Amino acid sequence: MQPTGSQTGLKVISILDIIGGIFLALTGFVLFAGGAVIGADPSVASEATAGTGMDSSTVVGLATGIGLVLVVSAIITLVMGILGLRAAKDNQKVKPVWFLAIIALVVSVISFISNIIGGADTSTIGSSLGGLIMPALTFWLANNVKKEAGL
Repeated sequence: MQPTGSQTGLKVISILDIIGGIFLALTGFVLFAGGAVIGADPSVASEATAGTGMDSSTVVGLATGIGLVLVVSAIITLVMGILGLRAAKDNQKVKPVWFLAIIALVVSVISFISNIIGGADTSTIGSSLGGLIMPALTFWLANNVKKEAGL
């Protein structure tokens, strides 16, 4: 059986999700490592925090927290990409990627709204709006595949 256009689109988006998840994971691990370096050596910590108005423990905490968020986001993105590839091959297996796409879309919408309410600048709002595109596209394609499968 020939894959539908939605299945082909879901396959492309899923491959992009996997690539993006790998980059997110690498960035998260780099932040963890950077936080560890700053926290381990007082001279590096004083150089890294000079002129910022923050002490080294704040910088280490921020690096660790942001690194953790990125790694969790990377895991969700990787799982969504893998499940999307599976659904692109067999449309009966679309429900898990459809469910994760809803979660990702809700989180992206919340992030976008909080940036607007928080008074973020134009570049942050634009970046947040860009972050809505992939989850929305994944949800739309997964929903189309779900309808085609009769689920």
